[in-house]
Amino acid sequence: MSFKKILLVITLVAFMSFFAMSVSFAASSENLLINKNSFSSNENKKISNVEQIYTFKNNDPKDYLKISIKKNYQNKYKIKSVNLKYSVLDNKTQYVKDVFYKNYSGDNKNFLTIGILSNETINLDKITINYYTNGKIKHENQYPYLYTPGDDLKLVTHLSAKKANAKSVEKGVFATKSIIPVMKSQNVKIITKNKKYKIKAVKLSLVNIKNKSSYKIFKGYGKNSLKIKLHDNKFISGIKVYYY
Repeated sequence: MSFKKILLVITLVAFMSFFAMSVSFAASSENLLINKNSFSSNENKKISNVEQIYTFKNNDPKDYLKISIKKNYQNKYKIKSVNLKYSVLDNKTQYVKDVFYKNYSGDNKNFLTIGILSNETINLDKITINYYTNGKIKHENQYPYLYTPGDDLKLVTHLSAKKANAKSVEKGVFATKSIIPVMKSQNVKIITKNKKYKIKAVKLSLVNIKNKSSYKIFKGYGKNSLKIKLHDNKFISGIKVYYY
């Protein structure tokens, strides 16, 4: 399993753990539940941006690539083709037992979206972008499991309950070649489903990479919506809304 999926699973488990500990609550408060989750990481090559996105909605996971030529190079470079190298792992030993390739035409465009084959025994090992150009750079390679300083990531979670909806956007960066990211910011927006529901407070539960939990409480001032901005090296693990 790729680190991208591991990170998504960690986040989902964190939310589930939070709700398991808070299954009962007063009528004037409620825990928000995940209904859609997506994780993306982005590597900036010289010519292109390569974004790998993993989404999970209604038990339907999707994994795909979004490749785009950077704006300053769009007149000189086009995507000629993209080659993907996969490895097949043995179920018992987890060693690589085979490799295979998938090739896609870029039709000399600036953007390309590709669905990724991915499960417990198939890993995407290498992405090669071939360019149609008169420039010096004819192709660029990306290795999805080799993070370099400056590669960024984004985790977007949609949540809902009887009285409110919420969306959280968490951003981080790989500061070293480690697969462990440094989280930089957390932005949460909560909106009630009816004007009669007034937000008294919001409890935001957090967890760090060592699975140490903490929480912060924010006043809602009786409004129907609330925006929260944090800059912590942590993941959001739960959202609870209190009403007047």
